[in-house]
Amino acid sequence: MALIKCPECKKKISNTIKTCPNCGYELKEEDRKVKKKKPILKIIILCILLIFIVGFAVLEYQGLQDRAKQQKTEQIQKEKFIKNVNSYIDVEKDVVEEFKEIVTFRKKVWRNCNWETEDPETDKYTKNSKGHFFDDFNDALQKYENSDKAAEQIEKVEEDSIDFEDYYSKIMSYKTTNKSYKKIKKYVQDITAEFKNLLKYDATYGYSYSEYDSKTEDYFNNIQELETDLEQQVDSLE
Repeated sequence: MALIKCPECKKKISNTIKTCPNCGYELKEEDRKVKKKKPILKIIILCILLIFIVGFAVLEYQGLQDRAKQQKTEQIQKEKFIKNVNSYIDVEKDVVEEFKEIVTFRKKVWRNCNWETEDPETDKYTKNSKGHFFDDFNDALQKYENSDKAAEQIEKVEEDSIDFEDYYSKIMSYKTTNKSYKKIKKYVQDITAEFKNLLKYDATYGYSYSEYDSKTEDYFNNIQELETDLEQQVDSLE
């Protein structure tokens, strides 16, 4: 048995009776059939829930894709950064070594002229046209500075310095909040600054040999120590 609404008075009655007890309406066969309610609200709620689930899944998938893409981009940038740092180290070492050869040879000319020491490598600079040692070592140094040998050495340093500056700029432009990478950038910055200070100091030489020898040696030692620290820092990341 089930309850139905009387078609006439709209009151609830049993579907087993033939006449409505309230209004006397005679029920027909189709009137006694129980009409099933369509679960419209449930369907709507289910559809909304389904849309929400699908939408959330799509957004989550898109988020995963974006994060994976970002991680890949960051990894590529990090690898490029390390590659630039290693290239910087190689070029920087070449430039420093090339300039050290210039400084070392200049010291040799200076020393041999002062002490009137015979040397096939420096005689052409320490002696005048008569084959006598210059009385003033500055004349010997000037002769060396004006020579083809000095021009070739300086040209080599200048050529390699282009790559040196290029890698330095690339490293400094790398944006990072990682402490290890920031430390690497600081080492690169310090090495570059120390080498530029050495170049400035060298451009103003003209005082005592002992001071020049001591100062330039300090610069080269500082650079070498920074190079070692930088390489160790890079090795710890690879």
